[in-house]
Amino acid sequence: MARPEDFDILGEETPMTDDEIRDNVEEIYSTDDRIDATYIEVTVEDGFVHLEGSVNNQEEKEMAESLLDNIEGIRQITNDLEIVQSDYDRSEPWPGRAGPEEQEFEDIEVLPADEDLASEDPIEAIEEGKSYVPPTEPEFPTERAHPAERMRNRVAEERATGESRDQL
Repeated sequence: MARPEDFDILGEETPMTDDEIRDNVEEIYSTDDRIDATYIEVTVEDGFVHLEGSVNNQEEKEMAESLLDNIEGIRQITNDLEIVQSDYDRSEPWPGRAGPEEQEFEDIEVLPADEDLASEDPIEAIEEGKSYVPPTEPEFPTERAHPAERMRNRVAEERATGESRDQL
């Protein structure tokens, strides 16, 4: 359906861009349950739509094309989709890969950084062209280490002097 912004000054409808056509095709594929468009690649050039990739059966291949019949701006559709039959059930993990509940991870050995190639000092790493390796234990300034204790000391100081730091 044409919108007011789709018309130029003379009141003639402006054609849809290739990007708009591709977006419409992808939206239709993502909202229709009759087709799995996971492996379908859509390219549009001058209103000519080219479908490449794979689908599960002949019905999906035909459906991929027939869903596009009502999209404005499409001049021609080339359907080069291949039918790839598979016994794979999407509710199960991909063959050869463990499901999320079955994954086991081994402990990773952290090797010390080679001092000739890496540095924990970011300035040194930049100046000497080394890799930056963050320290294993961050160094915090002691005045920032215990914010609750600093706050208690500040409140005690304000009570003793009768003035807050903001007033000093």
